[in-house]
Amino acid sequence: ELMKKIFLNLALTCVALASFQAIAQTPDTEKKTVISEKVTKKSKVRISHTGYSETAKAKTLEKFKEVLESSNVGNVELFDGSAAKYKDTSELDSVELGVIEVNAPISGLISSINRETSLDILTLPYLFNDYSDIEKFIKSPIANNILSDLNKKNKYSEYLAFLPGEPKVIVGPTLIKNINDMKGNGVLLEAKNNTLSKTFLAMGVPEDQIFTFAVTDLNKAINGESGYNAKFVSVSLNELNNPNLKNSKFKVSFNNYGYVFNVLTVNKRWFNSLPEDVKNNIRKSSAELAMFHMNYAKESVEKTKENFKKNNIEYYEWKNEDIKQLKQKIIPLHEEYLKTSTKNYLSETYITLQAK
Repeated sequence: ELMKKIFLNLALTCVALASFQAIAQTPDTEKKTVISEKVTKKSKVRISHTGYSETAKAKTLEKFKEVLESSNVGNVELFDGSAAKYKDTSELDSVELGVIEVNAPISGLISSINRETSLDILTLPYLFNDYSDIEKFIKSPIANNILSDLNKKNKYSEYLAFLPGEPKVIVGPTLIKNINDMKGNGVLLEAKNNTLSKTFLAMGVPEDQIFTFAVTDLNKAINGESGYNAKFVSVSLNELNNPNLKNSKFKVSFNNYGYVFNVLTVNKRWFNSLPEDVKNNIRKSSAELAMFHMNYAKESVEKTKENFKKNNIEYYEWKNEDIKQLKQKIIPLHEEYLKTSTKNYLSETYITLQAK
């Protein structure tokens, strides 16, 4: 009897192990399909803004929640997922796997995870000089073409709109006033990005002193406690409004070398399960929300500068002649992208921005 029990336990264990191994060996594409199939059966639609509530991203997703509620797609829940297990680099995976239905990851994250090189042009320094350039782009056929091409290739996500955000700034113990002030100094970047890295190389930062850090470690980065040999941090301006940011002794340099773009992203299987008229309404509303996001970000820039003044945080805006000097240095980077698969997207964007 004892031997029978032992053999039975062994058999059950083998079955369990075999099942676990089968799941573990399932290709990622199959895992995504299996999990995503459950999405259509949900009555709850979850939106995560993965950030504090006063950002353009959070406010835009609040508006998107209203759009979904008015479309009767189910019980819509908006929550801060920044403490969830799928934060940071898994922010996109959470949508693709159907853990949540809606998010708005940054374009660089989508580019790096799904190798969507067409999105790399959004990080090209000085492609957009200001928000008027950005408005031309997001309202143009080329922006829609990029999104459409991405949606044809991706099986798990539907990209609805580009959400232009705040400019990137340089933060550190001293002000950076021109191209020479960065020479020999290390820099921390929010994400490993080819175009951003080359921008700082053009400013004289040694290649072995360009590092990446998690935004969740921004306090350590600004305080010089990152563990890297880097005095400066390249970060989106909105991160400096984070209520969890404890250091107020930093100095901020504006030189308009780039803007952050989020992408309004939904789970494709869930989205395709909706009636056609609902999908069309969501697409139309998404285009309107792109403008809302941009205008909120634009207003936030001025509010942030006012807050800097109130809190005695020193900041500096580069003069035009210093910006021109850096632009000359990064021309080869633009030329490099004109030789890649993104050349048509980039050349069409140039034409769009030059139009009156």
